[in-house]
Amino acid sequence: MLIFLATDGPTTQPSIIEKEKENGYSRLVLLGDRCIGAQFINPEKDIGLIRSIITKGKSIEWLQRACADDAVMERRTWLYRVRPFLSS
Repeated sequence: MLIFLATDGPTTQPSIIEKEKENGYSRLVLLGDRCIGAQFINPEKDIGLIRSIITKGKSIEWLQRACADDAVMERRTWLYRVRPFLSS
């Protein structure tokens, strides 16, 4: 199990995105447009980018827009590793 958490920032209610699969589990904790935490059990995907977004306090809005645009996805194929975390 891997857990990342950023502790700085406002104290408003976070949003949680959870995905459960047969052999694994993923949870992203969002506060506004920032991913402030994540939990992965038996991750199937490369989670380095998610960890980087958390530790650097970057906005995920640009990732959401990019993952929703097939033309961008074709140019930046590394986004396919992130798309499962951001798509509903």
